[in-house]
Amino acid sequence: KGSYGFREIMQVGLECLGDVDRYNLCEVILLAVQSLKTISTQSVLDISHMGFVTGVLEAVPLQENQKNRILQCIGEKNLSGIQAICREEGLQEEQTGLLTGMASAYGKLESVLGMLQPLNINNKTDMALKELETICHVLKKSGLSDWVQLDFSVVNDMAYYSGIVFRGYVNGIASGILSGGQYDKLMEKMGKSAGAIGFAVYLDLLRQQSSDDDDYDTDVLLLYDEQADMATLVEKVQELIEQGLRVMTQKTVPDKIRYKKLYRVTKEGIKRD
Repeated sequence: KGSYGFREIMQVGLECLGDVDRYNLCEVILLAVQSLKTISTQSVLDISHMGFVTGVLEAVPLQENQKNRILQCIGEKNLSGIQAICREEGLQEEQTGLLTGMASAYGKLESVLGMLQPLNINNKTDMALKELETICHVLKKSGLSDWVQLDFSVVNDMAYYSGIVFRGYVNGIASGILSGGQYDKLMEKMGKSAGAIGFAVYLDLLRQQSSDDDDYDTDVLLLYDEQADMATLVEKVQELIEQGLRVMTQKTVPDKIRYKKLYRVTKEGIKRD
């Protein structure tokens, strides 16, 4: 909604409502990763856990407005800002270390989980860490762990979100094109006694990316002749498609065709012009 009216937001997604358990949690995360992979092979899902964030914040003696400032700094990956607030409030070095340690925990999920052990200080952080470990195990078994990383700068409204939150990115678009998480608190505010998790893919942002591609008729023009090995040709086409590229195969260059790359497949093999 703007100053003078409403703007339609095009999106598609899913919701899982009811008794949300760890299986449902993992299933939604897997679907989010697979959705990103379908959109682009150059994509990543950043995940965080509001339960872990809440647990750490509860361990430091800060007023609510200062905690909100800390949250903003975490979202901006602003370690110096966190340290400045801690100095203003006279926090101990150990308490400051909890906050900066959480904010700096970033990278592939499996490698970062070990960094969180020293920050596991209460029931909330322990429950959150166990959920993250379960997700990591499932992703690894599914062969999708390389597509996911832990990033506590993914912070959503603590009044609504209570557990896992995540945001998905694809190469070429600065903003996250996928966003989701557990919003049990929102269900409570609506008078519903149920868990909830889901995500949305923002089609408007994808349309912006596709409009950039409209200057070209295809990403790759692949030319072949009668002597070309058909198995090699098919294999190359599939390889390019799996990279998320648009491919056109022709024997000669069509008139007025606009392409980004040109490959030739002959009996000698594949050559890029």
